[in-house]
Amino acid sequence: DLGIPESGNGLPDLLDEIKWELEFIKRMQDATGTDGLFLKIGVDTYSGGSSPLSSDTRPRYYLPECTSATLAGAAMLASAAVVYRGVASQADYGADL
Repeated sequence: DLGIPESGNGLPDLLDEIKWELEFIKRMQDATGTDGLFLKIGVDTYSGGSSPLSSDTRPRYYLPECTSATLAGAAMLASAAVVYRGVASQADYGADL
């Protein structure tokens, strides 16, 4: 229990944090139907950001999907699927991954 907003939901906080990142990786999948992952997301200026990060309203830019990002993302999602399928309350999420 790390005191994060998801604490106390019956899932270890570490898995809650990993799940949050996995959802980002899933959103990086190209919507063109290839399911490849975009290479990178970023801003066009690096003059510091807002804190908390969620209040940073600068536009984000994506680089096109690439093989290396897709391979890395597929490996992360597959590894996480094994872990989440092993947690009874997360079996459906693991199957989705």
